[in-house]
Amino acid sequence: MKTSAKILSLVLALIMALAVLSACGGEEEEETKKKKKKKDPTEATDTVPETEEPDHEHEWDSILTREPTCREVGINTLTCITCGATKEEEIPKSTHGFNYADGIIVEAATPEKDGLKLYRCSECGEEIEKTIERVDKWVHHVDSLGYCSGGGTIDGVYRDYILDASGSSVYVSESGEDIKMYANGLFISSLGEVQYLKKVDGTVICSTESLGISGFGLTNNNEDYCQFFEDGYIFAYDDSDDMKIGILGTDGEWIVPISEDNPIIKSGVSCTVKQFVNTHYYYYIGDGVLVLPSSKADYDVVLYNIEDNKIYDISVKGSGVDVDYIIKEKCILKDSVAFAFSKSSLCLLSSNGDFEIKRLDEKGVSDVYVDRSSDYYFLTESAVYKNGEVYIELEYKITSGTWIGENCLVLMEDPSGDGCFGYMTKDGEFLFDPVKTDAVYACDVSGIGAGSNISDGEKIVVDENGTVYYTSENAGAYIYVNNNVVEEELRGAISNDYKYTPIDVK
Repeated sequence: MKTSAKILSLVLALIMALAVLSACGGEEEEETKKKKKKKDPTEATDTVPETEEPDHEHEWDSILTREPTCREVGINTLTCITCGATKEEEIPKSTHGFNYADGIIVEAATPEKDGLKLYRCSECGEEIEKTIERVDKWVHHVDSLGYCSGGGTIDGVYRDYILDASGSSVYVSESGEDIKMYANGLFISSLGEVQYLKKVDGTVICSTESLGISGFGLTNNNEDYCQFFEDGYIFAYDDSDDMKIGILGTDGEWIVPISEDNPIIKSGVSCTVKQFVNTHYYYYIGDGVLVLPSSKADYDVVLYNIEDNKIYDISVKGSGVDVDYIIKEKCILKDSVAFAFSKSSLCLLSSNGDFEIKRLDEKGVSDVYVDRSSDYYFLTESAVYKNGEVYIELEYKITSGTWIGENCLVLMEDPSGDGCFGYMTKDGEFLFDPVKTDAVYACDVSGIGAGSNISDGEKIVVDENGTVYYTSENAGAYIYVNNNVVEEELRGAISNDYKYTPIDVK
């Protein structure tokens, strides 16, 4: 009995041990299952139980739950349209929200150095900087206040610049804005269908939209396209119905109100939009006088005087002189009198249309000066002439000369044959002893020159005291002077090189 009891006791102990082991194993299996069910929070979640295989292939419908930003990822929620199971997918963070149109110019570009522009992310505030390429500068025209034009690229978009005398930008055009002309601290630009008259600080004086007109026209004054604008005039036209013409002042007020009865229209001259935007159709010769293309068989030239608002016809039939060419290409009206010479003919013109031709029989005339009493002076190789007669015989041989007011800048040879330059009065007196030079071209600080700027050789910039401010570096270069800035242009087969040098005029 004792033996049987022991055996029974061992059996019961074994059964209990097996039960305990079974229970522990079950717990471990359950724990393992639970662990298997847990997923990485960054992985997509699925509401379908792991132990249950769906009896279909999920077809997901996606809904954007959260937009991605530069701070955090976005979320797409996917729902099976068959069983309703759902899961989430991450969308990577977005790039920074830099608005390149709203960047801040920290340092403006100049012709001498690059600029800097700052951009700030609108979402997180992060900042980046970008370089603004240095500005191309052009000084063919420097206005009375020292402003000139330039151009450069910002954010891949080309912009027009207005630069001050130091080369700093005072105005940078908007994207798509085109600056047409500038003078006296003002400029005309176009942006889309609208044209503007602005100050260089960007202040709008008026626009074609505010005036209710179609556009501003352009005129040509020899090589200087801005003289009309510099003198305070703006051509205006309206072709919305019948063509209308007016003259606007640079203060935004009408000098000649826009009208279909403007004398230009009444004169019979063709008036189209194409002609108003063509700088070679209407010529400005100063003192508020325009030269119009003649449409009348009996007249050579038609003048329009803005201040009088009148048309004047000029006819010199049979004179053998191309008056239209002389006036358009040679005349500059000043104090209501203009003069020009061509093929030994001196032409005198007044703003009221009075015109006179005087014959110059002497050969080698270099230039003509007309004083306020209408006495006229010109140079030949060996003499100064007054009113067509020898006035002063010269010791020097004049090779080229140009009048700058009452004095003439001359290139010449002295009695020994050496080259020199000087300034001579109309009475043949020199302002200083002629200065020796090998220059083929001498340019006054005002920009007026004597000699040949297109010939190879030395070019110089001088003044009436005999000071030489600048000597060209390249024999093949052209030089120009505007408001104390010298531009040396070396022309090449592919592109031109430019050098700009300020001069300190005494």
